[in-house]
Amino acid sequence: MRAKDFFLAVRDAEHKVKMLRAKERKYRELASSIGGMSETNIRTVSGRSRTESAAVRLVDVEDEIADAGEQYVALIEKAEKVLGQIKTQRYNDVLTYRYILGLSWRSVADEMRYHDAKSVYRVHGWALAEAQRILDKMDDM
Repeated sequence: MRAKDFFLAVRDAEHKVKMLRAKERKYRELASSIGGMSETNIRTVSGRSRTESAAVRLVDVEDEIADAGEQYVALIEKAEKVLGQIKTQRYNDVLTYRYILGLSWRSVADEMRYHDAKSVYRVHGWALAEAQRILDKMDDM
């Protein structure tokens, strides 16, 4: 796997967990808002009440969150191993800011005190090349 794809997967995994958490909150709100209604008035086509349907969806999304969380933790642990082996601090910083913390390119430049985006892109390219060497070594083991 290319280093950039790996770090994008880390960022995407975190985003997936956040989205599932938002979905969970929505289902909880839905279940609590319709919980006091009469069962006879709120039957759905499947024969379940809306409350029951919301509860079933809630359990399903909680299972998804657990799975996504495990995947995210595994990716973060691997990312931390890679970052821990990068000797150049600015390479480590650019990858951490961009992919672990999810900062925009402008914010990365500001945090690293670069005046132009071109400098950040250049450091980013070098950092990915270094991360690729480390990932290749890890894959060979």
